[in-house]
Amino acid sequence: MDVLAAARAFVSVSARGGFTDGAAALRIPQSVASRRIAALERQVGSPLFDRSRRGAALTPAGKGLLPVARHLVELGDEFLLVAEQGRRRTVRIAVPRTSTAALARLALAGRAHGLVIECVEGEPAGRARMLEDRAVVLAVLPAAAAGSAGWSAPLGAAGRTTGGPRAIRLSSLRIGRGDRRRPPVLHLLPEDDAPAVRDLVMQARDDAGLRADQVVLAPTATAALAAALDSDDRILCTAVEAAEWGLHWRPLIDPEVRRAFSLVGDAESARLLRGPALDRAMAEALGMGGTEGAA
Repeated sequence: MDVLAAARAFVSVSARGGFTDGAAALRIPQSVASRRIAALERQVGSPLFDRSRRGAALTPAGKGLLPVARHLVELGDEFLLVAEQGRRRTVRIAVPRTSTAALARLALAGRAHGLVIECVEGEPAGRARMLEDRAVVLAVLPAAAAGSAGWSAPLGAAGRTTGGPRAIRLSSLRIGRGDRRRPPVLHLLPEDDAPAVRDLVMQARDDAGLRADQVVLAPTATAALAAALDSDDRILCTAVEAAEWGLHWRPLIDPEVRRAFSLVGDAESARLLRGPALDRAMAEALGMGGTEGAA
């Protein structure tokens, strides 16, 4: 007798008060559920249900056995889960701070490919340290150039205001000499504190005649978002990030900059992440949905 299968049938029938509904919940024929419970009754030496047209009610013996049967089913489920995880390859990756839902979809995509993908979020420097300390086998790090990146996406200016041109130039942040208003600020996220983005934007700031404090590096994405929601400030980010934050996004065309990421670390683990489905899920998790995928 398969004790675990019999216990499942017993618990399901008792929970639903009938053999038909109990078997349907397990997606097995009623006859199979009946045979399993009959075998369990023979093993116990006593009926577990009072069977009638109205359904199946637990006997005193059934009531006494039910807590043990439930515990057995829980242990069986845990055993199967651990066994399934053991068959899968675990890949632990340091990733940017991002959407929990997007990371969950990445984990689901990995499961479909026989992988357990564990993501640890952190800022760029922290991700590099995790890789160096071998806390992860892979890290998503800023690429030196978009052309050499695994994933890249155009950056634009996102703010609470609507209207204006379809694209934005950095010079549009300049205000007149007699204007006493606080000039708008463009906040760079920690993910873009890399020469390929930061240096280009800072040079464009100087070329456009902006004040030094009109382009700043935000300590966190949260701080940048708070500033943008409370003023005419803008955040340099991807379109996906702007949509998630409820901001209006326009591409930055002067200068044109892209955020670029590379997957760094164990080559064999990186190879396991190749493929269209996993690549799309990774791009979404990085806030780059709809952009070019892994090189």
